[in-house]
Amino acid sequence: MKFWRAIPVFLFIVLLAGSCSEQSNIDLNEQNGDKSITAQTIYDQLLEAYDDSCAECLEQILTDWEGRFSADSHIPDSLKDIYAVYKEFYSPWDLARISNSEFGHDIYKDVSFYIIQDSITYDYNFRTFGNEYSTIHDFRPVIKNDDIHLLYLDSTYTNAINSFLGAEYTPMGTGSIMSPALPAGETAERYKFLQNYLVFFHGHWGNYWHLETHPQVSGISFNKTKDSAQVYFRLGYQGGEAILGKDGDGWKVTEHSMTWIE
Repeated sequence: MKFWRAIPVFLFIVLLAGSCSEQSNIDLNEQNGDKSITAQTIYDQLLEAYDDSCAECLEQILTDWEGRFSADSHIPDSLKDIYAVYKEFYSPWDLARISNSEFGHDIYKDVSFYIIQDSITYDYNFRTFGNEYSTIHDFRPVIKNDDIHLLYLDSTYTNAINSFLGAEYTPMGTGSIMSPALPAGETAERYKFLQNYLVFFHGHWGNYWHLETHPQVSGISFNKTKDSAQVYFRLGYQGGEAILGKDGDGWKVTEHSMTWIE
């Protein structure tokens, strides 16, 4: 398997306007790591909060989520550089230092809950990422912002949120060939409700979501001496690469560029 190092692609697609409503199979019996709650329970809580227009109830659901997980505390020496690079790179509150986003640099302004990706992939073939790679599952990093509430994503919460949102959307290209697929109908209303506390993206092509608070790091590639790292990331409907160097003061971003767009 290789990560897609995408470049700008020009697509000529004939699309029908309208509202699609496809729903993937979602397991609402899925439980999280501590087995204390199912996706069905979370879904029911979200639906009740939505039906009652209770933003405070949503905040409590998110606070409960935060309390069910904790950051990784026993990181093997062999993996510490991965966590350190991620910590240095990941800064949704200051996107200007790593990107030039089409959405601007204030996507997450005043957002206090971040959804953190649940896995990360790495290798030691600098600039040729994907030949030989490994993955850390149940990835629970710390970040460089103590004011943020961290929601560590897992399949239970993914299934619950996806099921709650549903799958009504207008196809990509509706109204303009440059328009991404957008949530519609009841899905749009539920998405708006979650945006009381969360910011995430509907999939460009439709019928899926990027729940993680971006930048989402698809992979980190180290050189053999582990003093240089290349980070591959997504930010909304764009993505790019950043170079970090390691010296006596730790890891620092030295280069960054956006290299592809959907």
